[in-house]
Amino acid sequence: MEKTELAAAEKMEAGKTKKARAKIDPIIVVLVMCFAISSWIDMIGVFVEFPILVHLLPEGWNLPSYVVVLVQCAMITPIIYSVVNKVCPGNTHRREVFMAYFIMAVGFISLLMLSIFWKYTVHFAGADRSIATLTLVFLLSMVDTTSCIVYLPYMSRFKEEYIPAYIAGEEAGGFITGLVGIIQGAGGEAICNNVTVVTYNETTGLNYTDYAIDITHKEPRFPVSVFFIFLMFIMAVSAASFSILNFSKYARREMVGKFALSNENEELK
Repeated sequence: MEKTELAAAEKMEAGKTKKARAKIDPIIVVLVMCFAISSWIDMIGVFVEFPILVHLLPEGWNLPSYVVVLVQCAMITPIIYSVVNKVCPGNTHRREVFMAYFIMAVGFISLLMLSIFWKYTVHFAGADRSIATLTLVFLLSMVDTTSCIVYLPYMSRFKEEYIPAYIAGEEAGGFITGLVGIIQGAGGEAICNNVTVVTYNETTGLNYTDYAIDITHKEPRFPVSVFFIFLMFIMAVSAASFSILNFSKYARREMVGKFALSNENEELK
C-alpha cells in the first residue's frame, strides 16, 4: 500500500514538474527570437541586394557566383571550431558565450564596413574588382556558418520549449530582410529609353544617325548603404537580447540544469 501511494506521489510530482517546465515566458520567447535573428540575417541581406549590386559593381551577374563560392569556402570555419572543441574541450560553455559575441561583433563591424566601402573597386589582374565587398562578404560567411554550431548548443541551457522560438527567430531574419528589400524596391523593372546617337565620320565629313535602346533601372527608395546600416541595427538588438538572456536573473529562471537560477542560489548558500 505504501509503495502504491509513493509511486502515485512520485507520478504526481513528475506531472507537476513537467507542467511547470512546459510554461514559457513570452518575454524570453521574444529575446530568444531576437538573439536567433543574427544567425544568417547579414548574408541573407547581401543576397537581397543582388538585384541592385549586379548593376553597380564590375562583377555584374558573376557576383552571385562569386559569393556562393565564398560561402562554401567559409564552411572551413565551423569545421575548425568543431576540431578545436574536440581537441581542447576546456570550458565549452564559456567558449560558446565568447563565440556568440564574436560572431555578432564581426557581423556588426563587417556590415559597417560594407555600408561605407561596398562601391569601392580596385584595378587588379587587368580589370576592376570589388575586393572590399568580396572580402567583407567572406567574413560574414565565416561567422554565419559558424553560428549554426554555436547558437544551438547555447540554447540547450534553456527549457526545450524555447527551441521553436529559436527556429522562428532564424526564419524571421529572412522574412525581415526580404520585406525591407521589397520596401526598398530592390530589383525594379528595367526602363528602356530610345536614344539617338549622332556620329561624325571624318572620312566622308558627314554625320550619321544611329538609334539605340538605353536600359536603365528604377532607383531604389533608399540606397544600399542604408540597407546595411539597418542590418547593423538588427545585429545590435540581437547582441543586447543575448546579453539579457545570458546575464539577467530573469532569464536564468528559464534555464535548466546547472545554469538554472535555483542551482546558482544553492551554490551561494
